[in-house]
Amino acid sequence: MVRVGAFLTRADPALAKVLARAFRYQRLLDEERDASISETAAAEKIERGCLGSLLRLTLLAQKIVQCILDGRQLEGVTLPAVMKPFPVEWSGQCLHTSGSLTASLAPAPSARAD
Repeated sequence: MVRVGAFLTRADPALAKVLARAFRYQRLLDEERDASISETAAAEKIERGCLGSLLRLTLLAQKIVQCILDGRQLEGVTLPAVMKPFPVEWSGQCLHTSGSLTASLAPAPSARAD
């Protein structure tokens, strides 16, 4: 990863992978392939608590998810940081400082010098 100011210029592979898994599991539940989180966890051979923690990531604000996938999150936005509790309201996530979720909403660094 290359640093541009306080921003990283490449998506964190661990964050991208966990977000992809979270949204995949949410899709499985939405499509009703399994009747419950417990059944999905059993089918995927992961603990129910782990699945619940992953599913919570689907509640991240779209801007935060996009910044993570674009590699525009600040250094403090790491897998351990996003696994910590955060507000479910998107506006609350913007104000949330624990775990640096606010930092991921910062604008992308400008490619031109003004």
